[in-house]
Amino acid sequence: MNWDRRWTRDMFAAASLLAGSGGLFGWAASRLLTLDVTPAARAMQLDSVAAKLLPRQATPAAIRHQAILADPFRPERSPASIAFRMPSDASAGVAVVSHTPEEGLVLVGTALLPDGRSFAMCRIGADPPRVVRVGERVGEYTLRLVTQGQARFETAAGRIIDVRVPKAGS
Repeated sequence: MNWDRRWTRDMFAAASLLAGSGGLFGWAASRLLTLDVTPAARAMQLDSVAAKLLPRQATPAAIRHQAILADPFRPERSPASIAFRMPSDASAGVAVVSHTPEEGLVLVGTALLPDGRSFAMCRIGADPPRVVRVGERVGEYTLRLVTQGQARFETAAGRIIDVRVPKAGS
């Protein structure tokens, strides 16, 4: 391939790229100039979208959802009477026992991190403290849940034990 053909091919590619980007810029500019962004036009667009999404007949659930969407901070709202639990939550039907000091499990501290990477620092008896992540074992205890200043462990027998960080001076 000689130099003239390569130069012609490169120039054709550059011209095509320039024409394509110019066309894209022109299309974007025309969309920007014809877009109506006044508050009244925006409200009209939202009403038309809501009319398409909401069911034709107003069911009690739809009325409740419309009320919630209208004012999520209304004073008559109250939390649910029963807390939501995930189906995989093992402690849903198990009695929780508070930690007794004779078991030897001491919670030194907890760290709450995003994405389920929380951990607890604990020790058993006179052993040095170690970091335990959810699902890991320390002695005969398996760490199941970490909250602020508290950790939930499960024994091999299935007994759930909540351990709190001791208060300073105790």
